[in-house]
Amino acid sequence: MNESIYLSEVKQFIKGVRQGLIPCRKHKLGLGFSKVEAGICSLYQWTTVPLLVVQDNPNFKAKIFAGSVPLFTWKKAAIRQILSERYHHSTDRRSRIYINVGSLPFFDNRSGIPRVAKELTRHGLVSTACEVYPVYADPVDGTYKYAAWWARNLGACINRFKALNAYDSIQDPVIDFAPGDWLIHTMINPNEVDVEAEQFVQMRAAGVKIGFILHDIIAERHPEFFKNRDAKNFSRWLKNLPQVDGVFAVSQATLEDYRAWLNEKGLAEGLQQVQGWFHLGCDFQSTASIQKVDPEISATLSGKKYVLQVSTIEPRKGYAQLLAAFEELWAAGSTESLVIVGRKGWKVTAFCRRLRRHSEFGKRLFWLQGINDATLKALYEGASLVVAASEAEGFGLSVVEAAACKRPLLVRDIPSFREVAPEGTAFFCGSEPANLARAISSVNRTQVPSTSNRPKSWKESTEDLFSLIKRTNK
Repeated sequence: MNESIYLSEVKQFIKGVRQGLIPCRKHKLGLGFSKVEAGICSLYQWTTVPLLVVQDNPNFKAKIFAGSVPLFTWKKAAIRQILSERYHHSTDRRSRIYINVGSLPFFDNRSGIPRVAKELTRHGLVSTACEVYPVYADPVDGTYKYAAWWARNLGACINRFKALNAYDSIQDPVIDFAPGDWLIHTMINPNEVDVEAEQFVQMRAAGVKIGFILHDIIAERHPEFFKNRDAKNFSRWLKNLPQVDGVFAVSQATLEDYRAWLNEKGLAEGLQQVQGWFHLGCDFQSTASIQKVDPEISATLSGKKYVLQVSTIEPRKGYAQLLAAFEELWAAGSTESLVIVGRKGWKVTAFCRRLRRHSEFGKRLFWLQGINDATLKALYEGASLVVAASEAEGFGLSVVEAAACKRPLLVRDIPSFREVAPEGTAFFCGSEPANLARAISSVNRTQVPSTSNRPKSWKESTEDLFSLIKRTNK
């Protein structure tokens, strides 16, 4: 690695640790000394002064600092283990698809993208077309490990893990890889792009292909909807995306948006990594059938006529307009309730406070978080209307879920919704509360989505993704 490039990476790493941009673990060593671990990197420091940065890479280097001033550098074989020693390399088996499920083995916020990861895993594990395993990056050392324990708790098929002797292991074992394997990332963490970069280099050198499911590039197109730090990190991650082997978009609209962005940025070479698009699934059969509907929620909404919106509460989702529209409807005499399902996101503290303190909260205004699939399915089926007021989306999971439950739909007129919404969906335009209030009042509640363009099941969605991957291998 070029010395100046390495020095720049080290400085970025130190900055990222200091500002909390890089997830890490800290260890006190005594006498003011500490060690910070983040993936394959370690930072040794005295109080807050960085002394030594260690990074496992093919040309292992360590650098001593005094503050931010580099003193000297040397090469070593490794302090722990270099990547090539961490993994077992196989040569006598069929190729595998490793699905990176991100932080799900440790935390599940039950939002849309984690649902994608869970369902692709659930159906991938029973696929006969491919050998599929969920994996995750260990937050301590950055190595990819089989998510065997998580899969068991998910209720997914574990026969393949039994064959690997991973099911009964106390700890999840490190994956083995072979030429022709794919590592598919279902979720992104832009904060980890630098930590993962060296592993990707090593894996690709060993014949492993790296792919990402691209949900959208909204943080790049509309940074105003996100925290400044998150938007900048996403932009940095996006610029590295052309260097991987496969980009699989969740809609044609997202695919075309990404292609346009590549051309705008002069990154046309990344177009060859764009492998196509597939649609996400929408059925609840695999989970809702083994869960129970929350009895308290069921009792609260029993007998109520309500409009439903399902999504994380964040600036782009149109919640402020939706609530203001209902305030106009209530003032005009409507008795219909508004039910919001979704966790609190970012830049919405004031809005969430407004929700909780609203005079209709708990009467005609309800905010539900962390519900299971059985309860969500029941909420869809009980709604008189499902609204999707989001100003920007890469797909529109709530739209196809509502369609699968055969509920009337009112959605904002944006490209991704136009693509996935079934025939019979009502569309609205405009950003004023009155625009949405009129649309809610006038929409035909007896018109349910047509079955002529039925949304995909998760099984079909998984098969479509695997077909794209197979096509890429040819």
